Amino acid sequence: MTELRSQRESPAGSGELGAGVATAEGAGAGVEQEEEEEEEAARERQLQREEEEELDPRIQEELEHLNQASEEINKLELQLNVSM
Repeated sequence: MTELRSQRESPAGSGELGAGVATAEGAGAGVEQEEEEEEEAARERQLQREEEEELDPRIQEELEHLNQASEEINKLELQLNVSM
């Protein structure tokens, strides 16, 4: 891997060069952590979607009734708007 080096003196005024060396490996660790966090967030979103998909049959039936009622309301609203 490529090494990134800083030519500043450290500690201040000590005359030592390279004490503040930053390596590509060190920068890569931050990237790896970010990738791991993104993967964890993706796993959590997937679990949440799976939980949402697994509805209790009673809830599913009630949702279907509500959807049918909403469709009927929409049809009646359209008829009302046309008649005005």
